[in-house]
Amino acid sequence: SMTKVHVAESTFEVANAALQIKGAAGYVGETPESYAFRKIRGGQIAGGTPNIHRNNMVKSLYKEGLPEL
Repeated sequence: SMTKVHVAESTFEVANAALQIKGAAGYVGETPESYAFRKIRGGQIAGGTPNIHRNNMVKSLYKEGLPEL
């Protein structure tokens, strides 16, 4: 789950930055940037949002017992 969160957020940031660089032209039409953004966002939704994976990580910590701090 930690890897999924990191990869999902990192790829989303890169795709979002690419769209920001292109401006409005990046959002309209079939540009590689808009395609990548849609695929990455769709993958996040289909594979579970980063928040869902974070919740799963916390649940597994509680099941295993939290370490002494």
